[in-house]
Amino acid sequence: MIESPENIETWISAASAIAALMASAFAYKSYLLTKKTISIQENEYLARKANISPYLENSYKVRDKENGQFWIFFCVAYSNKSESIDSISQVYLETHYINDSGQNSFLISNHEEKEEKWSIDKEHTKLPLMLQPRTTVSSWYTFKIPKIATETNRIQKYRIVALNGTGHRVLVESYILQEIFYEKTDEKV
Repeated sequence: MIESPENIETWISAASAIAALMASAFAYKSYLLTKKTISIQENEYLARKANISPYLENSYKVRDKENGQFWIFFCVAYSNKSESIDSISQVYLETHYINDSGQNSFLISNHEEKEEKWSIDKEHTKLPLMLQPRTTVSSWYTFKIPKIATETNRIQKYRIVALNGTGHRVLVESYILQEIFYEKTDEKV
């Protein structure tokens, strides 16, 4: 039985329409799979991205009676919220103050790792400080403040800046410090 050309064209059109629907269904399924893959990759990236969070636990300053030098101590807890190991490679202090001409200025002081006289911990905080995944490490940082900053009209703030291995900066600020008066005694406790 021979069919008319119009009937064959209808069958060809129907087959083409079904093939187009199947192709669009496969394309949509491929789109959903790609979207899910990208979402998983974004979550993995965010989990591994440097995500260090600082918290200022305590801070105070001491004046050395021998030479009038001020020492400032900060206890900072660094939390690694990432799922990969990170480290703190450098810690420094920015002392923001108003100078004699009334302008805002700031000085940078590096963490004194080897300071013996004013040590707070039995072991000094050594850099780099390794941060395991999903952990918090608390340690003391010691800074010597130049006299130019302590002899000014007003110190506005202290900013502790930490850099991780990739150069990402995290900072915490303090506006008030406890002052401790140190008296050296020869008595043994």
